[in-house]
Amino acid sequence: MSTTWTACVACRPHARALAAATTHRYDYLAHYVAELEQVIDLDAIRNAGLRLGVDPLGGAGVHYWAAIAERWKLDLTVVSEQIDPTFAFMTLDWDGQIRMDPSSVYAMQRLIAIKDPYDIAVACDTDHDRHGIVTPAAGLLPPNHYLAVAIDDLFRHRPQWGATAAVGKTVVSTQLIDRVAARLGRRLDEVPVGFKWFSQGLRDGSLGFGGEESAGAAFLRRDGRVWTTDKDGLIAALVAAEITARCGRDPGALYLDLAGQLGSPVEDRI
Repeated sequence: MSTTWTACVACRPHARALAAATTHRYDYLAHYVAELEQVIDLDAIRNAGLRLGVDPLGGAGVHYWAAIAERWKLDLTVVSEQIDPTFAFMTLDWDGQIRMDPSSVYAMQRLIAIKDPYDIAVACDTDHDRHGIVTPAAGLLPPNHYLAVAIDDLFRHRPQWGATAAVGKTVVSTQLIDRVAARLGRRLDEVPVGFKWFSQGLRDGSLGFGGEESAGAAFLRRDGRVWTTDKDGLIAALVAAEITARCGRDPGALYLDLAGQLGSPVEDRI
């Protein structure tokens, strides 16, 4: 026996919908860009005079980066605003497929090839919830390396985050995060694969940071309030510039320090 369910949805013409009292225009780009200083120290990036290169990989944030640069007066170059539904501009991934993976050295060859003029070069995947961080000396950082550096820096430079705010990591993320959390005196929350496991903690502030091995991360506003309960590739990328501005060294160099102090776990990704 089979059952068919039919849902009735009230429809109205586009013009009437726009004129309805319940319809309001909302400028997502302007709102996001204006509030970005609440989660990233953009003054530090600007004052350090860092040169930033960004490849949006033809994705959803393609028009956000120039707006961020203009609004916050950053020396930021968008290396390509090309949009192509076939993504034919991409270098092929390890298996010859087109894959918009900012954690893949194959897919990121275009940005890696032009990294040298920039203090930090970054990219995001097509929906801009994942990040890739490229430094002049180290090239593309493995996500696990960058997550450990970001966690170590953020928890030491966000004094308004609650004293009990924990470090969140998925089970496949590096054990170096465990060691960083222990040194910081922070509780570690290790969860199954999937960013949904961080959502409640990011909402209520019991998690300061959530990150996963596939280059997804999110963290609280500077004052400890929720910024997002999902991954945000833009803030994960921009905090690499903030770290570089504050420390005078990029995350690739800082990872070598961490590994020298706490060990360098070995990983492989299939």
